[in-house]
Amino acid sequence: MGYDDIYTYTLNYTMVPGVVVERNSKLPIPEATIFVKSVTGFVDSVRADAKGNFRLRLPFDNLFTARAEKDGFTSLADVTFDTRQIGLLADTLEIGIWKN
Repeated sequence: MGYDDIYTYTLNYTMVPGVVVERNSKLPIPEATIFVKSVTGFVDSVRADAKGNFRLRLPFDNLFTARAEKDGFTSLADVTFDTRQIGLLADTLEIGIWKN
């Protein structure tokens, strides 16, 4: 066995893809800001692209809440998700907001 043999690998983070949509029509909302918190507090914020898509790099084994904000829209509820229950390829997280 040489020094380049790999027997274990610890993965500490996962990529969570998401999309911000208008709650009723399900149309994507471009360039909304997504805020993510864990039980211990603020974790990160990202901006959705022109098609409402975003990616979050988050640690495994945590419970998170996310919300999206954009002028002219209202976010009435946070979305809760758990990185303990996802693997390397997470489902797309959908965050709905309402047009004012």
